[in-house]
Amino acid sequence: MLDATITPEKFAFVYVESAYSDRPFLYSIPDELSGRLSAGVRVLVPFGRGKQKKRELLGVVQSLIAEPNDEPVSEILDMFDDGVPVLSPALMRLA
Repeated sequence: MLDATITPEKFAFVYVESAYSDRPFLYSIPDELSGRLSAGVRVLVPFGRGKQKKRELLGVVQSLIAEPNDEPVSEILDMFDDGVPVLSPALMRLA
């Protein structure tokens, strides 16, 4: 019999509320949120790079992936709305 083990996605592409960017950023999903996130869910993420202090921004999950590319990632801090998506799949396609 084949092992049907499902590996939950450990990374998420997130759009953040920033006037400086129109692309999603890659974040890791902490164990306590694993299996609870989906596209359209609002999350709290650290945002910034280098020596500047990272700000905490509201974001929306665009998609989930199992393996990241080589990009360094920060971890999602929290989720909102009990993990219920606030944007429909149709609206997410417009992003």
